[in-house]
Amino acid sequence: MFWIIISIILACITILTLISNLKKDDEIEALKYTIITLSNDIDFDKAFEEYERFKK
Repeated sequence: MFWIIISIILACITILTLISNLKKDDEIEALKYTIITLSNDIDFDKAFEEYERFKK
């Protein structure tokens, strides 16, 4: 009986850990998307500034 209770507790801990890791993975993907978006905007702004400078 003791081992059954221990195994159920460990299974619950494992499931909770997996769920929290999935949530963290989603947050990491959102941050990666934000960083890529910002870097693309910065690259676009730099390219536009260079174009304006070259045009003069």
